[in-house]
Amino acid sequence: MEERLLELLERRLTGDRYSHSIGVADTGEMMAKRLYEENKLTLLTDKESFIARVRQAGLLHDYAKDIGLDQLRIIAEEARDFCQIDREEMEMAQLLHAPVSAYLARKDLGIEDEEVLEAIRYHTIGSPEMGLIARIIFVADYIEPNRTFKAAEEIREEFKDRGLDRAIIKACDHTINYNIVRGNLIHPNILCLRNACLRRQ
Repeated sequence: MEERLLELLERRLTGDRYSHSIGVADTGEMMAKRLYEENKLTLLTDKESFIARVRQAGLLHDYAKDIGLDQLRIIAEEARDFCQIDREEMEMAQLLHAPVSAYLARKDLGIEDEEVLEAIRYHTIGSPEMGLIARIIFVADYIEPNRTFKAAEEIREEFKDRGLDRAIIKACDHTINYNIVRGNLIHPNILCLRNACLRRQ
């Protein structure tokens, strides 16, 4: 399954995007192995299946990223109900690839695993209710090896030293500050996700 998916992505994505997607899948796998043991998931799912689902979400998270903006908006309108795309997302074009990627993963590729689709759909804005696979991909998107900006290294260290929720908080802080400095809109989900992680501390 993954081999066919890689062939599809190599044809569909730019070289850098393809490398990034593999990086997210590989980083997600590394995180999943650690979190599988820490969260004692052995009674809920087998390890290989869990890792395969994380990798699938990582590979597909930017499936629609290289679609032109006009076409992306058309598909987003089509996907609006299925992905619950809100007004803020429709106004922030840089966010639309996430719900559209989830929509196309289901429509075109037949992916029906709700946790995988959730991870793809919320990898940009997050959600306070998102599950473990989505939380892993949210962080892996920031810290995969091709990410070389300063905040990526800080988030890597946060995950290594303090765990997943602290890494999510650090990632949210970076996104919020980045958009404040540039005078951009901030999607409310990112604030709700940050608050949810803080409450779990």
